[in-house]
Amino acid sequence: MADDISTETIPIFPLPNVVLFPKMRVPLHIFEPRYRSLTAQALQGDRHIGMVTVLPDHVEEMQGNPPVFSVGCLGMIDQAEELEDGRYNLILRGLSRFRIAGEEPPDPEGGYRIAVVERLEEIDPQQEQNRVRALRSRAVELFVEVVRVSAPDQADTVESYLRSDLDDEVVSNTLSASLDIAAEEKQGLLEADGVANRFERLIGVLQFRRAELEGRGHDGSRSVH
Repeated sequence: MADDISTETIPIFPLPNVVLFPKMRVPLHIFEPRYRSLTAQALQGDRHIGMVTVLPDHVEEMQGNPPVFSVGCLGMIDQAEELEDGRYNLILRGLSRFRIAGEEPPDPEGGYRIAVVERLEEIDPQQEQNRVRALRSRAVELFVEVVRVSAPDQADTVESYLRSDLDDEVVSNTLSASLDIAAEEKQGLLEADGVANRFERLIGVLQFRRAELEGRGHDGSRSVH
């Protein structure tokens, strides 16, 4: 634990194309030796791993220690399968967002990166309930419209699920994690402070995505008018 009681040290796992959100789950295949070591240490301890996304211009540097976005998500290993050759298949569940305050020297045995982080407090959706309710309704509406264009046979099921009695944060993060957009765009959604602000950003992303899909044929080709 760092001297500042508001910070803590955690192992971090950088990836170029994965953004973990609180209350969401992602499957991971761990094969690089240093991250096998990270996983083994996590399983022996609190099962925590900090997920961070590599800056887009540095994805070719994955064998080293590429720069990462400063905001990530702490995850808990819910399921782990160790394979015969030492690789792992994991299910990681998002717990809370954090901001990297700095990095310590890599773990002396495993070689994986260790960051000093501060947890980011979320704005309670109940404090802005009317705003959250209105933004959630619009975001869900737009998301379903996108699904009706891209996967029409799934639209009714998706709409029924999203309009059920789900926690607002679960809905906002489900939409964020499910969108077929670039990792840096998802990173922008992760960095939004609070559910209302995330819904607001989602609406902008979804409006653009809907317009983009409507300008293409169902086979992905651009429509000609």
